[in-house]
Amino acid sequence: MPVPYDEEVRRSVLAAVEQGMSYSQAAAHLRVSRRWIGTIVRRYRGTGSVAAQPNARTPILGAREERQLAEWLAEDPSLTLARLASKLGGLGVGVSLFTVARALKRLGWRRTRAGWTPPYTEVTATVFHAVAS
Repeated sequence: MPVPYDEEVRRSVLAAVEQGMSYSQAAAHLRVSRRWIGTIVRRYRGTGSVAAQPNARTPILGAREERQLAEWLAEDPSLTLARLASKLGGLGVGVSLFTVARALKRLGWRRTRAGWTPPYTEVTATVFHAVAS
């Protein structure tokens, strides 16, 4: 994701527009787009601030739902993404298959032919070693 312009450039845009420059002239002078200048001016007029907006999105699945996914997969590694999404829907969290897949990837679960494989940790290594022995 691109890095936002710093506060100094944003303030220069406002100063140029307040001095009477058109958006086109200010854009050419500061080497930014006319559209971005319009965005900054609108934001300043609406909020009084030229600060960059945060880019962070709130995750759809919280820690509770991610723990629940891990529990379901620990009980039954053959569950499909569709079944997991359906189970989450039963908890009141409607999600797409892609959201479930991203959450499982973030948690370290991998899909194999035999089913879901838990993330490698010291605990799973110890359990695997004990079962293999």
